[in-house]
Amino acid sequence: MKSPRIAILTKSFWPLSGPTEQFVADLADSFSEKGNEVTVVTAAWQKEWPAECSFREFRLVRAPRPAPGPWGTFRFQRPMLRILERLKPDAVLMFGTGSDVGPIKKLLGDDVRCVVRTDHRHLHQRGRGAKKPLNLEPADALICDSNQTRIEMVARKFFLPSRVETIVDGVRYPHDHQRSLFRQANARTALGDAHPIFRIEPAQPLVVTAAPIDGDGGMHDLIGAWKIVLESYPKSKLWLLGDGPRGRKVWDQISSLNMVYSAIMPGYFDEYSVVYQAADLYVHPMRQIVNCRGLLEAIANELCPVVTQGSVDPLPNLDKSGSPQVMAIRKDVSGIVTPAGNIAALGEAITMALGNSDLRARLGRSAAQEFRGGIDIELVASRFLDCLFPPSRTFSQTGVDSSEAQQR
Repeated sequence: MKSPRIAILTKSFWPLSGPTEQFVADLADSFSEKGNEVTVVTAAWQKEWPAECSFREFRLVRAPRPAPGPWGTFRFQRPMLRILERLKPDAVLMFGTGSDVGPIKKLLGDDVRCVVRTDHRHLHQRGRGAKKPLNLEPADALICDSNQTRIEMVARKFFLPSRVETIVDGVRYPHDHQRSLFRQANARTALGDAHPIFRIEPAQPLVVTAAPIDGDGGMHDLIGAWKIVLESYPKSKLWLLGDGPRGRKVWDQISSLNMVYSAIMPGYFDEYSVVYQAADLYVHPMRQIVNCRGLLEAIANELCPVVTQGSVDPLPNLDKSGSPQVMAIRKDVSGIVTPAGNIAALGEAITMALGNSDLRARLGRSAAQEFRGGIDIELVASRFLDCLFPPSRTFSQTGVDSSEAQQR
């Protein structure tokens, strides 16, 4: 019996140091676990990297590294098309802006569905100053990571396909994700053994954030609020996970406030769950809507979230009956909500939460249960597969679309 072949295209995949790369890996794993033959096609950013290898539950194939400008795009596109021609996939999932969708559809034809997945990071990289709007009409479907991304693409007058879906990043729920002091202690011991900078004492408060440091003033608000938190908890630690183009300015602010031993920037982790099990609180301090995979992973690990008003785009979800609904972090129900841009209110909210372990535990459990239907990677992968193999064109075990078989 033949398994459906899915090719996932992403120019950036290794190392797993960004939210898109982590999502691609988890999604490919889920596709494989559901009986599909998955190949991730990406770029070889180092010359010594092998052209093909196995990773987790799927195959990884690399094309030459793309360079800036039209010639660099052509240099990557040509071998990428040769790889697809050799793979003969039954469906293609493209991560990015979808600029290569035209040549891919021309190569593979209408019998192979091609779906584009884009998010706010890809739109930000392309910028508003692009001369021509993107033409995504050749794609069979477009998947946006949020309603905000969808609105932005319409505002830029992109040519969109007839089917446009909003599906947020999926994250893995730990098999036993319930928090406990025992698991927290073990996680802190493991981090301390990995590097001295990660040593956290059992009673020492730890607050983390993985929000992107890309210009939103909310990260500077958090540093200012941390000065307030230290007045009540002088031994507490703040970890700013990840990085971004404004990371240097955030670090300069930390240095100017003499908090280099209290607020640290450890960079990326391939696996955040250990950090979240070790932490007491997650903070999403943005002034505007900024989608953050780190926040979703914190929720999956039952870590209590502190968010600012209007910083999280409501997440689309399907209830048990298949009807659409909207999930949002609700004040004192599934998280702590503070006014955006208000440093004093943010500092007071963090201080209050650190002093109330029962509240943190209750809100963390509530958020994990409420959001699971929309962010669990297994359910998200099923929604992606519905776009790749919709009921009207279901892939059969003989490798022929059911719609074609009916016509015959």
